[in-house]
Amino acid sequence: MSKPTILMIRPLQQAKDFIAAFCDQTGREPTVHYAPILDISPRICAPLPKNTQYLLFSSVNGVTYFADQSEDRTIPALCVGDATQAAAQTAGFKADSADGTAQDLLNLVKRRATPSDGPIVYVSGATVAHDIAETLVANGYQAERRVVYAQTTIPLSQAALDTLSAPTLIPIMSPNTARAFADQVAHCDLTQVTILCISENARRPLAHLNAKTIIANAPTRSAMITALSHLL
Repeated sequence: MSKPTILMIRPLQQAKDFIAAFCDQTGREPTVHYAPILDISPRICAPLPKNTQYLLFSSVNGVTYFADQSEDRTIPALCVGDATQAAAQTAGFKADSADGTAQDLLNLVKRRATPSDGPIVYVSGATVAHDIAETLVANGYQAERRVVYAQTTIPLSQAALDTLSAPTLIPIMSPNTARAFADQVAHCDLTQVTILCISENARRPLAHLNAKTIIANAPTRSAMITALSHLL
């Protein structure tokens, strides 16, 4: 029986970074087909409020596009996970990781931030599964959201669709990616496809598909790589 192909539908650079991390962590070189399903484009955001006490990043894209717009590295950053933290640190921010989900990031904010110490700014894409700024405001914090990129769906290529008729593994790292994928393959036969999700939130938009879905043991890139290696 042939080994499955890994179908990477994340934006290309993030997909390549993930596979590079997979190879480093496992010492294996899988068969990969790259088919980004989302196109990322920058958006100019409004200036930060005075006395911003923390920046919140829930994605590498948020870090990348914000860093391109602002030279200020004096505001500490709180990040959803290790990959986002690494991107923030590479960009010059003092950054800590919540090691998990948006809820974990919220919990980290509540441990670190004081409502009276100034605004908290959530840096994100135009579409988010969870508006962290809104939740913080509801909990008594000063919080604002800054949109620094937008996502546009890209149709899957015929070559990508063809992989679905053979054993295929698809890592899904976000609900937005899951929704974009589900919309395009709703009528496809996915009985040979296994979708590995980083969280239950990322799995939920896929529930109606006839593919096998698995959730990693933890919402981290390392856990996703470990789970993926066990499926190969």
